[in-house]
Amino acid sequence: RGGFTAAAAQRVAGAGLYDLRSLVNRSLLSCSAEGRFEMHELLRQFAAAKLAQDSEALKAGQAAHASFYVRALAAWHAGAKGPRQADVIQEMDVEIANARVAWDWTVASGDLLGLSRAVDGLCTYYDWRVRWQDGLDACEAAWEYLDGLRAELGPPYTCELVRATARGAYRLCWLGRRASRDGLVGASGVAEAAAPAAERALTMIEGHRGGCSTG
Repeated sequence: RGGFTAAAAQRVAGAGLYDLRSLVNRSLLSCSAEGRFEMHELLRQFAAAKLAQDSEALKAGQAAHASFYVRALAAWHAGAKGPRQADVIQEMDVEIANARVAWDWTVASGDLLGLSRAVDGLCTYYDWRVRWQDGLDACEAAWEYLDGLRAELGPPYTCELVRATARGAYRLCWLGRRASRDGLVGASGVAEAAAPAAERALTMIEGHRGGCSTG
């Protein structure tokens, strides 16, 4: 969504530079001066519909896409702590649509490790850009899944579930407070509802002291 780099095309679709040039020559892709590739939205929808006819190929493509951008979110979050912060934010500005699609798929597929890796980068970006509602929507969707899984499985919880729940609860509380201070309608209710979420996450962490690290 919103274009892609040659590196993303290679990792997600196995498409090399020769393949990309061929698609550009046929006017199926365009390439910017910065080397970023774009596909017309109607063409993207047509290609997505064709891909959806092969459920296995679709699932593999979604998994590869999510894996690439989950790693990117983790790298962006790490890079933003240093002197590259401005560059990282600019990179995320053009990739946030891909990152959000990857996040939604990660939530829907129940990838706990992916959630743990991606949540800090995604929510930090939404905070930087003061996109409170987008951040809350992303965190609430993840929390609903995680809390339902916690209730379904019961203790003893796996380390992966503890880590994902701890990070999800923290980001939900954090964004809720930030949004309510900024006056976003309904955010104060989210912040209040997040308090029990944090308590449940802390209870899970206490039960795993010495058993696994929550980061």
